[in-house]
Amino acid sequence: MKNTKYIPWLILFVAVCAWAFVAFFAWSISATKEAHASEKLDAEQQSIKSESIVRIHALARDTVEERATLNSLANLDVISIVDAIEAAGNAAHVEVEIGQALADSPGADKTNARSVNIVVEAQGSFNALMNTAALLYVLPVPSEVTQLQIERLPDSSGTRKWRLVARILVLTTANI
Repeated sequence: MKNTKYIPWLILFVAVCAWAFVAFFAWSISATKEAHASEKLDAEQQSIKSESIVRIHALARDTVEERATLNSLANLDVISIVDAIEAAGNAAHVEVEIGQALADSPGADKTNARSVNIVVEAQGSFNALMNTAALLYVLPVPSEVTQLQIERLPDSSGTRKWRLVARILVLTTANI
């Protein structure tokens, strides 16, 4: 009789152990599956990263001449930039005055690229100022006219005079 009393407890213990074993086996399979998925994702990311590095190296290797040309075009000091602007004024028969030349700090991408904001002022006839403006848009330096203002001045001597104010952004790699 005593042996029959412990049999249900023994069967319950074996069932609990079996369920624990099944739960541990399921957890083990799940953990292994997650580990394989994580390894696969890491391998794909590493592959993408190495392909990206290879493409960047190829791009850098293929653009050596273009970068050297760009650097030679953009390696202008402020005096050369001002001379180009004054030459545009001389070609349009207008005296150009440089009001300001403000240089920004180098870019965060570790290149030496800087931008110089230049304020240009000129006075003259409307046609001469329009020719000057057209020449300022096509300066032989990497630049962009960011603001252009043409206004009529008060008439005091009987001749119509106009005033041009232009803001030009110029990119340079020269140390300023």
